[in-house]
Parts: sequence; C-alpha cells; structure tokens
Amino acid sequence: MPSDQPIALVTGASGPIGGAVSRHLLRAGADVAGVHCDHRAGHDAAAAAAAVLGRRYRPLHADLADPTGPATAHRAARAALGPAQVLVCAAGRGLRQSVLLTRTPAVAETFALNVIGVIELARLVARDMMRMKYGRIVLIGSVAGSRGFPGQAAYAASKGALAMWAASAAGELAPHGITVNVVAPGVIDTSNSVYSADEARQVAARIGARRAGTPDEVAAAVAFLASRDAAYINGAVIPVDGAIGW
Repeated sequence: MPSDQPIALVTGASGPIGGAVSRHLLRAGADVAGVHCDHRAGHDAAAAAAAVLGRRYRPLHADLADPTGPATAHRAARAALGPAQVLVCAAGRGLRQSVLLTRTPAVAETFALNVIGVIELARLVARDMMRMKYGRIVLIGSVAGSRGFPGQAAYAASKGALAMWAASAAGELAPHGITVNVVAPGVIDTSNSVYSADEARQVAARIGARRAGTPDEVAAAVAFLASRDAAYINGAVIPVDGAIGW
C-alpha cells in the first residue's frame, strides 16, 4: 500500500511540463526525484517549492536517450529517496520536419528518448511497484499521437507508440495495483514552442478555448492520475488540448 507521503520519480524535471508536474506532486505531499539532462528554471522552481513545503526534492542527472540512462536514473532515484510509487515520464524530444526530409538518424534519436527510454525506465520502476502492490505510471504523450500533426510525422509516431504501450502494459500491471495512463497535451505555451507568433495565432483559431494551454494545466491532470483517487482509470489517454481541431 502507498504511504501518505509517496515518492515520485519525474523525468524531464527541468523542462516546463516536468517542472510543473514536480511542483504539483510536491504540493500533493510527495517527495520527488527529478531527472534532468540539462539545467533549466523549472528545476530550480521545483527545488524552491520543496523547501517551502517541507518536502524532499532531489535533482538527478541522466540522459534517458542513452541506453544506460534509464538504469542510471532508476538507481539514483532509489538511492536518493527509495523506490517510487509514482513515475511520470515527461522527458521528450520534438521533431518538426517534413516526411521527405526526415532521415533514419533523426527518427532513431526521437524514438530513443520518446519511446525506448520511457519503456525501459517504466519497466524498471514497475518491478519495484509490483513488490509494493501499488503504483501510478503517467506518460506524457501528445494529441499528435492520436490525430497526427502535419510536419511532425516521426514525433507523432513516437507519441502514438506510447499510447499503445500504455494500453497494453495497463492490462498486465493492473492486478498488481498499478495503473498506466497517458496525458496527451495539445498546444502548450512553453519557452521551447515550435511555433512562430503568426503560426501560434493560426493554431489558436483551431482550438475551442482559443488559446494555448499552460504547463500547470497539464500537470493538474497528471497529478490526479498519480493520486489514489484515480485507481479505476487505467490504460487511458487523457487529452489536455482545449478542444483542438484541425
């Protein structure tokens, strides 16, 4: 059974979405091991939030696109805080390129982080969760994974793969008290947005909410799926997209 102060492992913790997820989980009472490949403001903000809340936040460095990265992150998180009851995979790589220009190395790099690194880390953490008879695994996908985005075919394929992996893994892990779900953001306003100002206006016109979402809105959905209250949501893809239409 989970403790009242669960341990969470969050990848991409230095990015806008991963940082927001870390802060939401800290506010929900979790201790967080935040994995990052580089150092950005989101990482600092999570550490500051932990200090205010009296929670533990441990920054960990690992390149999840490297074959050894998931094992490195898993070992470091266990050593820092103990086995995780919550895993959120927010690390990811975008690829905006036409189909005809996208070569195999670019596809391989995208899948190495967005799919292979996620699956391997989830496998390692799931073993710990099975021993605890409890776990919450939340993957950050994209609406591109179910609808496709022109000009982002390889990226969309990687996110679609996550959705199918989660649906399959959920059925296997459910008897052990573990849920596996995907949060699929639409257009989110971050510092690393791939859209120009003019493109952003055109995209906003196709969204029911008429605006981009925020990292905190994505993190709120993740935090719920990571909670005990979400026990009967499993194998699902939850869009956070403001009613987007193309």
